Amino acid sequence: MVKDVWALWEKLKDNPNIQKPLSSSPSEWGDVGFRIADPEGFQITFFIPNSQKP
Repeated sequence: MVKDVWALWEKLKDNPNIQKPLSSSPSEWGDVGFRIADPEGFQITFFIPNSQKP
């Protein structure tokens, strides 16, 4: 989990390794996040709970 997923997304959104753009998960999961691959191809997901949406 990160403090400000929107600020991080703004920094990384043009990176060619984005695997899943910033989006909200279905209500049963209740988070907002995105996924990026590191240089080795491992996927890293950054998210926050929906309750922290501005």
